[in-house]
Amino acid sequence: MVVKVELQGLKNVQNKLLKTYTKVSSELSNNLMKAGFILEGAVKQNIASYPSVDTGRFLNSVHTSRLSDSSVTVSDAIGYGGYLEFGTSKIAARKHFQKAVRTKKAEIINILKRGVEKSVKALG
Repeated sequence: MVVKVELQGLKNVQNKLLKTYTKVSSELSNNLMKAGFILEGAVKQNIASYPSVDTGRFLNSVHTSRLSDSSVTVSDAIGYGGYLEFGTSKIAARKHFQKAVRTKKAEIINILKRGVEKSVKALG
């Protein structure tokens, strides 16, 4: 005796899953960039409000970059940003980035959450 089991429509399911993944991935990637820009703005605001801003070089070097569809970074492009953030034996830590994360954490989480919810709703 031989029993044959055949799965029909598998290709259709695979195509729908791929479309779903692409749509969700794109939405989340865009929202991740939005979150990065919000954090960047908060960092720059923290730097600008610090009394010892001199040339603005540090402030202007802060930028958001997409590393991949699921990763962004907010960083500075100068060699001494880490010293300003964490301090040295001669200067106190200024914590521009850390303060920005603390103040914008809930907003960033909401942006990412809305992206997931929007993607799920679009799936029907």
